[in-house]
Amino acid sequence: MGFYDLCKFNCIVGKARVKTGLVGEWDLAPKFQFGKINGFRDGLVDKFDKQRVADLTDHSSTSWKEGLITSVFTLEEAATIRCIPLSRRVDVDKIVWRGEDTLSGADNYILTAYILYNKRIVASSICPRRGGEPETLMHVITRCGPAKEVGDLVSIGSPSIFNIDDIWAWFDFVFKHGSNYTCKVIAITIWAIWHARNKQVMEGKQQTAQDIRIIVASLVRELDEINRKLPDQRETMKTHWKPPQDPNVKVNFDAVFKPQIHQSCSGFVIRNEIGLILGSGAVKNDYISYSFSAEAIACIQALKFAEEMGFRQIEVEGDSRTTIMIINQGVVDRSNMGVYIEESKAMATRFQGTSFKHVDRNARDII
Repeated sequence: MGFYDLCKFNCIVGKARVKTGLVGEWDLAPKFQFGKINGFRDGLVDKFDKQRVADLTDHSSTSWKEGLITSVFTLEEAATIRCIPLSRRVDVDKIVWRGEDTLSGADNYILTAYILYNKRIVASSICPRRGGEPETLMHVITRCGPAKEVGDLVSIGSPSIFNIDDIWAWFDFVFKHGSNYTCKVIAITIWAIWHARNKQVMEGKQQTAQDIRIIVASLVRELDEINRKLPDQRETMKTHWKPPQDPNVKVNFDAVFKPQIHQSCSGFVIRNEIGLILGSGAVKNDYISYSFSAEAIACIQALKFAEEMGFRQIEVEGDSRTTIMIINQGVVDRSNMGVYIEESKAMATRFQGTSFKHVDRNARDII
C-alpha cells in the first residue's frame, strides 16, 4: 500500500474508522477503498494530491492540524480523526491495519446482512425480511418485523428510544434509564428478536410478536426462579485505601467518560504513608473515543503529575482492571488504547520505582 512516515504518526491507522484508509498516498481511485478519502471537498483534490497522513500532524506538538483536517474532511470524519491518539514517542514502524474493513464492536460479530455485505459474503445489505433499508443490528432489534411491536408488548419501548440510530447510544440510553428488572427484560427481548430473525431467514419459520413475548416472559420467569433458589449473597468486607510503604507515595487515578460528546475527565490524588494528601488534580480531555482510553489517559496524566511534583518512588492504583492488567503484562498492546498503554509504560521508567495495582473503587477512601 505504500506506508509513509508510519512511525511519526505512531500506528494510528488501525483506528481510522472513517473508511479513509489514512495510509500512504491519499488515493482517490474508487477501487482502492482502503486508500480513499471520502471527505474530500470540491477543489481540494489537486491541492492535496500525493500528500501523506504525516502531513496532517504537527510533529513539534504531536497533535493533529485541526484547521487542515476540518478543511479537507467532512465534520463527522474530522471529529473521528481527532479522536485518533498520537503517541509522543518515536517507535519502530509496524503495520496495525492492512486495509481490511474496520467495523468493530458487537455489530461486527452479529452477522446481519449489512455486515455480511461489507465482508463481501452476500450481494446485498438490504434486510432479507422486509427490504427497504440495510439490515443493521439496530434495524433488527428496533424496527424490523415484529421488533417494535414486541418492544411495546413487553413495555421496553418509547418513541425516543427508537429514534436513536447508534447501537451503543441506544444501549447506553436504555440501560441508564431502566431498572435492573427492565434491563434484564430488554436483554432477553433482544436475544428473542434475534433468534426469531434467524428462524425466519435460515429456516423460513416466522414468529409473531405474541410468540416472542411469550418466550420472553417464560425466560424472565425462569431467571427469577433461579435467582430465588440461589443462596443469599454474603456481604463482603469493603476495601479501603491502604498506605504505601515508606518512602513511596501512592497515586490513585480515575476517569469519567461521556461517549456522546467524546470527552473525559481525569482525576488523581497523591498521598503519603499516613494518608496526607500531597497533591491532586483533574484534567478535561477532548476527542476521546472509548472508556478504556479515558482510563489509560488518566493513568498517564497521574504519572505526569507525580513526576512534576518530584516524586521518585510511586505506587499507582486504579479501578480499571483492563488498564492495570495490560500495563503489567509487559507485552505490546495493539488495541484502541495501545498508544496510551505504551506511553504509560515509558513514563513509568522515569521513576526509580513504580508499581501498578488494580483496586476496588472503594479503595480510594481512607478509613
